[in-house]
Amino acid sequence: TKSETITGPVRYKCRRCQNPVDVAKRFSIHTPPHLMAFQLKRFEFSQGNRGKIVKPVAFGTSLDLARFMSNPKAEAKYRLYAVIVHSGQSAKSGHYFAFIRHSSGSWYQFNDEVVRAASEQQVLRQQAYLLFYEAASVPTSGAAPQTRAAVASEP
Repeated sequence: TKSETITGPVRYKCRRCQNPVDVAKRFSIHTPPHLMAFQLKRFEFSQGNRGKIVKPVAFGTSLDLARFMSNPKAEAKYRLYAVIVHSGQSAKSGHYFAFIRHSSGSWYQFNDEVVRAASEQQVLRQQAYLLFYEAASVPTSGAAPQTRAAVASEP
């Protein structure tokens, strides 16, 4: 994530001199998970209504999280395997349906009891609510995924 400078009364105490110091804080992923889920903000609450946000959000079939890793040289490539879509005007009403990628690479739309083939372009044009990505390669470590905050002193 973007580095955040911690200053003022909430500064960190230096381990060596025990004085408060300004620091830069940044969150990073230490061990990449096998699956990643992203919820896009599609609803807003204003003036007593839970309206739907219909702003287009571009997403791709692949995702590289290497720049968010504790070790930026670590492999963290993902491929899209599912998209959940909400059709309707508000959070109080509507219908959910899904697009799922089969292991063969073919996409399918699941809408209640109806299942039909879909093109990748059709999937990428959706106003997605949830995006699911899987690791393009299985992580070598069997450890559970971790997120770590890195803190460095400002000069």
